[in-house]
Amino acid sequence: YKIGDMANDVYELPKKSSPVLTGVASAVHITDGLENFEGMVELVFIQFQGYINIEQEGNYVFRLVSDDGSKLYIDNKEVVNNDGDHGSVGRDGEIILKKGRHTVRIGYYNNRGGYSVSLQWAKHGDNKFSIVPNSVLSHNKKMFKKSSPYIPPADLLKNIPGDRTPL
Repeated sequence: YKIGDMANDVYELPKKSSPVLTGVASAVHITDGLENFEGMVELVFIQFQGYINIEQEGNYVFRLVSDDGSKLYIDNKEVVNNDGDHGSVGRDGEIILKKGRHTVRIGYYNNRGGYSVSLQWAKHGDNKFSIVPNSVLSHNKKMFKKSSPYIPPADLLKNIPGDRTPL
């Protein structure tokens, strides 16, 4: 999603507009320079959604590292809130999960400057965090929204007499 106005709640964008791009991520781990989303790295909002399959019931600690803001929801419950304009910072949240498939949704935005987002996890009491592997993540086709291509405002401008555009 392309952010038009940072004054609005960017996490509400998926309810109000269409994404510019859609696709499948093998994991939620994007670092500055790794991805550029067709040149759109500033004023963007990305929503990851799908399922996480839990093999063993237990208490899990999720870490969401991001530059700028991000939020993690599991089964529609906010687990991690790492919102705000900031450099790469990690925030943790803990949740008890039963064995089986659970819905997962991450909202992430980058205002300006560097960008990154990474979803990591560890069992309760273990400080060894690792990136949540794609082997436990899945999705279905119903989760995709139809995209609308982004056209930069400068490309929409027409040269008309008197607009002071260089000849």
